[in-house]
Amino acid sequence: MPFWLSIGCLSLVQAALVAAPRGFRLPALEALRSRWLALVPPLSIALVIGAVALDSASATFLTYLALVAVPPLAALALAALVQGARPSLALLTPPLFAIAWAAEGTLGGHTAALALSALANVTLGWLLAAVVPRRWLELGIYAMAAIDAWLVGSNLLQGPNAVLNTAAPAADLGRAAGGRPDAAAPRRRTGSRAGSGLRLPLLRRRPAAGDGAGRSCPGGAAGDGSPSSQT
Repeated sequence: MPFWLSIGCLSLVQAALVAAPRGFRLPALEALRSRWLALVPPLSIALVIGAVALDSASATFLTYLALVAVPPLAALALAALVQGARPSLALLTPPLFAIAWAAEGTLGGHTAALALSALANVTLGWLLAAVVPRRWLELGIYAMAAIDAWLVGSNLLQGPNAVLNTAAPAADLGRAAGGRPDAAAPRRRTGSRAGSGLRLPLLRRRPAAGDGAGRSCPGGAAGDGSPSSQT
């Protein structure tokens, strides 16, 4: 697929995430609300890029973290958080993961990985919107965008991003299983996308008591090639 078409499709997916969440509330999260949690978006970029720049092995850790975290986060989005969500839709997660894993390098595999990463980011963004006051969340997202722009403009993002793109837990899994590393090593982009995919999608603000339901909260999901900090 040509670059212009692939980046255009990715941008459309990111834009669609604005309308994806529904007004789902979890009262148990009210006790966790804090303005300090607005630091999560900017720190997610600064700490990840700094860690990968200092020690490339941290990129492999992030891919393993994403490999474990993305499927349940995506399942939660399908079960409760996106428009039209229902518990039975969570059953779509295993086949999507299987396609992303088995068909790596194909259009179908990339599409499945993109869907999982986007859904996982919906869950992460919903969690932030649920525990951070609106104004502070906006400031945190603006700070995240400023850090991102500075890293790109100063050429500090490209190196760590390249390391994240090539990190592949599948190679280690192949060796652990006694298989040939070259046969088991294809990059599993689901892990790679969400590992650097700590950036969050633009999410509709969770309505507060007495609030209108249709207002939206600016948020940012930039991707270094994935629904989030990933490619």
